[in-house]
Amino acid sequence: MIDHPPRVFISYAQESGSHSAWVLALAHRLRQDGVDAVIDRYFPWVEKGWRPWMTAQIEQSDWVLVVCTQEYRQRFDGNAPAGSGRGVRWESQHITQALYDDKFSNKQSSPCGRRPATNASSRCR
Repeated sequence: MIDHPPRVFISYAQESGSHSAWVLALAHRLRQDGVDAVIDRYFPWVEKGWRPWMTAQIEQSDWVLVVCTQEYRQRFDGNAPAGSGRGVRWESQHITQALYDDKFSNKQSSPCGRRPATNASSRCR
């Protein structure tokens, strides 16, 4: 039995203003539905820096929701332009390590995609 609302950390690429707005709206909707959704946009500044903050969010969350886009994949693979994609690289390394440690039994991460712009509702599994 769970004695707290499920905590979800949202990992995404800040690839455009509209995409970031969509992810923020997703976080708001999850919170309205009783999920403790965490996203970097709720924290304009973190005392100890973003890397420790991201690590803590992944470790403290029941689920990590990965918003999968082509840009996220490029950053995950290390193919982003210099100076961009560092957050995705850091988060994806932790997600990949957790999968490896659990012998690829996925107990925490879930992919989520966005429908084409004509219908911007979420396609989360």
